[in-house]
Amino acid sequence: MSENSVTSKSELVEKIVFGAVPILLSCVGYLIMALNEMENKITVLESKVSVVVSAENKPVPSEGTTVAMEQIRAEAAENRAQLKYDAATARAELDKRIAVLETKIGR
Repeated sequence: MSENSVTSKSELVEKIVFGAVPILLSCVGYLIMALNEMENKITVLESKVSVVVSAENKPVPSEGTTVAMEQIRAEAAENRAQLKYDAATARAELDKRIAVLETKIGR
C-alpha cells in the first residue's frame, strides 16, 4: 500500500508541476511585458522634462539647452517691454510736437 501511496503522491506532484509551469511562465512573460511598458513610459516622461530643479528650487541645466532657451525668452520679453515703452515715449513726444506746430499755424 505504501508503494501505491508513493506512486499516487508522485503522480499528484507531477500533475501539479505540469499545471503550474505554464501558469508560472505566463506570469513571467506578463511581468517582462509590464516592465518593458513601464520603461517606455519612463523614457517618454524623461523626454518631456524641460528643466531639472535642485533641492534649493534652482534650475539645473540638464543638457544646457533648456536653461539657455529660458534665458533667451526672458531677454526677449524684456526687449519687447523696452520697445513698447520706447514707442509710447516717442509717440507722446511726437504728439507734443504736433500740438506745438498746430498752435503756431493756428495763430
